[in-house]
Formats: sequence, structure tokens, C-alpha cells
Amino acid sequence: MKYLYKHGNKFWYQKSVPLQLVELVGVKNIKVSLNTNKIQTAITRSKLQYIEHKKMFNELYGKSKNSIFEIITNKKIKIKDYEINFLDDYEDYVSDLIFSNESFSKIKISSIKKYFSDLHKAIPNLSVFFNNIFIKEFQFKPNQFILFKKTLNFFISNCGDKPINSYSSIDINQIQKISNRNKNFRLNYLKKVFSMAFYKYELKKKIFPPTKLIAHPKNNGEVLITVDDYKKLEIICKNTISLENSMLAMMLYTGCNLYELMGLEVSDIYLDNFQSFIIIRNNSIRPIKSVYKIRTIPLVGISRVGANNFLNKLKVGKVLFNRKKISQLENLIKKILSDNLNITTLKSIKLSLLSRLIKDECPEEIILEILGRSKRSNLYNREVSLDAKRIWLEQLVFYNNDVVRY
Repeated sequence: MKYLYKHGNKFWYQKSVPLQLVELVGVKNIKVSLNTNKIQTAITRSKLQYIEHKKMFNELYGKSKNSIFEIITNKKIKIKDYEINFLDDYEDYVSDLIFSNESFSKIKISSIKKYFSDLHKAIPNLSVFFNNIFIKEFQFKPNQFILFKKTLNFFISNCGDKPINSYSSIDINQIQKISNRNKNFRLNYLKKVFSMAFYKYELKKKIFPPTKLIAHPKNNGEVLITVDDYKKLEIICKNTISLENSMLAMMLYTGCNLYELMGLEVSDIYLDNFQSFIIIRNNSIRPIKSVYKIRTIPLVGISRVGANNFLNKLKVGKVLFNRKKISQLENLIKKILSDNLNITTLKSIKLSLLSRLIKDECPEEIILEILGRSKRSNLYNREVSLDAKRIWLEQLVFYNNDVVRY
């Protein structure tokens, strides 16, 4: 297997440094301990480590093109910055045997393999529980099953398929460190699987770290929009092409306010069959004062239709940005809401989006990023991808089978 070798009871990753980069790196070969004796885990970890070293080599190739003087004056790159510190993950059958309730002397050597397979016979492996019990009993929402399955497969491929009571917080910490590279992984979905398993087998274990969730919005006289109300508004926005309907359509699934949307320029709207989005940023007609408000938001469902209509109006110069125009549009959108839903403020739209994301257990950092309230100190180490935001917003669009699809 490429880049992989075993020394003692541990697998190691080894990669030779290209000859033209040896001077900058300082060594001819790079070795990293994978901290496991499981072959499948080692293969997965070696691939992750290779990605980091490939990134390092690409950066160094750019430096190698500089003058000789610049190469000499440059400090050697810190290899440790590109090294992944994998947590220990070993199969230790001996400990299971010694600390089990049965006496070691009673077990024949010929039956040791069978003995270990029977140690946890009352507690199934994670994959067995998921396929035989969880799938049958859990009430999946539309489009959830595939993500549940991908989440579990990713977890098992990195942490192994073990009896449920064998997992610990070490496994969860390990998967959290590498899950950012997989857009289909959902930690809250994994938590649901373990929660049902622990309840079924009466296991009093806490392997997940406490999560700080955004509190549900307080009801300060604001009426939240229901799923049926969303459907009604989507039909209204789709059937009548007007500036106010386009603005309302974009507000439903973006969390943007009217000021942000009215200031969009042609270059801020990107429409594509695969990935559509808008960019909220400073431009010549609308400044963004807070750095936290600058963000990219996917366009899903009716919001994509509204953005397309708005873009067409921008291209022919039919949109003017000024306080009077924004005030007029706000009154027109309020009239749509009051006539159909008995809602009198636009704030209800953002609060409703927030409430639905929390209800679906969307991670805090994704909600804050969508609404323009992200904590940059958190995002520095954990970037929220456009795909991650799109997947969560799409779950709202396809909330039930009756919602209009696009």
C-alpha cells in the first residue's frame, strides 16, 4: 500500500520529498505515526496525511521558482504544521480478556477467537444496530436517510466497526477533527444513532461533548411563519413576477434583510444548475459596515427563482437603490404578508428561518454564517463551506412532500 508501512504494532506513513524541494524542506523523507494497528484506519489516515503534504509541496513549488538569494534567505518550512496528530486507536483484545468477568484459565487457546466474538454478544456492532434496528425505527424526514448512511459510513471507516459500548469520547474527538473534509458528515445525526442505541441497551455513557445551541427566538410580538405559510408565499412569489415578490422570495431562505438584497449588483449574483449563490459585500452603492455581515449564501428553492428575476431587472437597469425605494418595497412586502398571513413586520421572516434551522438541529456556526452573525474566531479554524450551508437550507425547502419543488 502506498505511503504505508508497519513498524512493531503501529502503522506509519512515509513520503519521499521531491529532489527540487529537499533544500527547502530539510529532509529527504517524511515519516508520520498513524497511531493505529488497524489496517483500514491506517489506509484512511494515510490518505488524509497525503493531502496535507501535497498542499505543502504545492506551496513550496512556488518558492522554488524564486531567485537563489530568496531561497537561501527563506527559512525552512515547518513540517510539523502539515502533520496531523492522530489519536491512539488500537485493537486491544488482551485487555478485554484480562478484565472480563470470566477467568482466563477457563478459555482454551483454540476457542479464543470465538471467545472474543462472544464477549459483546448482547451488544451488536454499530453497523449491525444501524441496519437492523435504527433504520426500521427512526422516523426519517425526506432526504435524511442518505445523509445518515453517509455519516455512519464515514465514522466507521475512521473509527472502526465495534460493539456500541466500545466507543468513547476519543472516537468522537477524532472524527470531529477530520469531519470538516467531508461535507456529507453530520455529527448530530451520529448523535441520534448513539442516543437510540444507548437507550435500547441501557448504557449510561456520555461520549459526545456538550453542545452550545442557539436559543429559540423569543416571541416579542412576532408571528413565526409556518411550513404551510411558506408554501403559500412560494406560490405567490412564483406566480407574480414583480420586484417586491422577487425580494420576498430571496428573503425566505437567505436570512438577508431588504437593505442587503437591494444593494446587490450583477456580479454579486451567481446562478448555476449545480450551485447558485449571492455574495453580500461592499460595493459602490451599498456599504457593509460590519465584517460579520460579509458572507456568501446559497440560493435554494424559491429564493433562486427570486434572484433570477431580480438579476434580469438589474441587467436592464430597472432597479434603483435609495432609501425611498427601499421604504416603498418594504411597505409592499408587508402588505403581502398582512393580506395572506396576518404578519406586519419583515423581521418575522428571519426569525422563522432561524427557528426552522434550530428545529432541524443545524450546527450553530452554520446558522450564524447564514444570518451574518458568525464568530470569526471560530471560523478561522473551522470554515463553513458553501455546500454545507446549501444542504441545510435545502432541508427546509423540502421539509415535507407537499412543498413546491424547483
